[in-house]
Amino acid sequence: MPVVPPLFSDAETDHPAIAQWCSTILAGDTARLLLLGPHWSGKSHAAYAALRRLLAAGYREENITVHQAHELGRTYEPSLIENTTSVTVIDD
Repeated sequence: MPVVPPLFSDAETDHPAIAQWCSTILAGDTARLLLLGPHWSGKSHAAYAALRRLLAAGYREENITVHQAHELGRTYEPSLIENTTSVTVIDD
């Protein structure tokens, strides 16, 4: 599966927190971005828009891991995001 699924291949956002997060990641620093909101509020769209922004700026795809929450089920462990790529997305 590609980092950005076809459904979100044209996702864009102008949210300032996402712009700041992307700038921080592209500068080589560490940052976390937590997107919260009700079901169908655009969290996935915003997350994939952020990934698209990183990729468009030359960030390497092998530094990004995307997990689907429903696939993790009850097997989630904190090490899943602590010992992985620089950017990890867990999408619901």
